[in-house]
Amino acid sequence: MKILAYIVGVVAVLGGFTYLIFGGATTVSMETDSTTESNPYQPSTAMVEYSAGGFEPREIKVKRGTTVDFVNRTDMPLWAASDPHPEHTDYPELDAGVMTGEHVKPGKDFQFKFDKIGTWKYHNHSVPEHTATITVTE
Repeated sequence: MKILAYIVGVVAVLGGFTYLIFGGATTVSMETDSTTESNPYQPSTAMVEYSAGGFEPREIKVKRGTTVDFVNRTDMPLWAASDPHPEHTDYPELDAGVMTGEHVKPGKDFQFKFDKIGTWKYHNHSVPEHTATITVTE
């Protein structure tokens, strides 16, 4: 009888644990999905690193409203700006030098929120051959 009670207890505990793990995750996931559908502009982030070889990744795809964090991993200043060089007119708001009043110092970062849908090429104004592309979708 004690063994049967022990087995029933273990099964009940495992069943409750399984429900909390799998049942709760399903509910949370469904709520998150419905929230995303009703508000497609929820904030999200992406990161682009700048090194001696240029921007990495060289091409990324993000949703509108995404904030991209440009991280300077070099020992020289970075000036991320939209193409074409030197006018920066394709996406004029993407211009770290104008937005911050200075270059992004080594080890520091610059954040920019992409609100315009399209494919945007950008470069380091100080080293214009270092280019990359961000595609912003709905």
